[in-house]
Amino acid sequence: MPDMLIACVQCGTNFPWPEEDQEFYAKMNFTKPRRCPHCRPDRSSQRVKNGLVEPRPAPARNPIQRSLNSDPIRGPLINQDGIVEFVRKVEDKKGYRRDVRLVFAHIVEEIGELAAKIYRYESEAEASASGAADPDPIGKELLDIIFLACYLADILNMDLNEIIPERMAEIRAQYGVAK
Repeated sequence: MPDMLIACVQCGTNFPWPEEDQEFYAKMNFTKPRRCPHCRPDRSSQRVKNGLVEPRPAPARNPIQRSLNSDPIRGPLINQDGIVEFVRKVEDKKGYRRDVRLVFAHIVEEIGELAAKIYRYESEAEASASGAADPDPIGKELLDIIFLACYLADILNMDLNEIIPERMAEIRAQYGVAK
């Protein structure tokens, strides 16, 4: 199925609906989008005003939040929208498509690079007289994996700020960890 143009029901402009997204929507039994990316936030804010959904916290300034609190005062655990916007720009520049398999393969590649950095870090720490090595390359690889995981979640229409607290609660219950 080729890429489609869809007329936004709100503003009337035509917006592209890529073939990859169509395939995903079909696989998930979703209906095709009715609003352009520009109007979707307007629709969401209208639903909040009408009390149909809870307001989403404003995006944080930093892509990764250190706080493990997802309340509206402190902001989200992860600024998924900010990370995804950044990764989309990078992926567009590289010419990548929004494809689940490609992003997953990229994550696997980054995990391999992380493994190499960890091995090198441990080797340097053992060889060093002080037993210290620079962990910065490991942190960069971890962030690459986090960025790509957020991007993958976006492709799959998942909100990590909803999933993280649920998963943390499951893990707390499983291991008896206090909040």
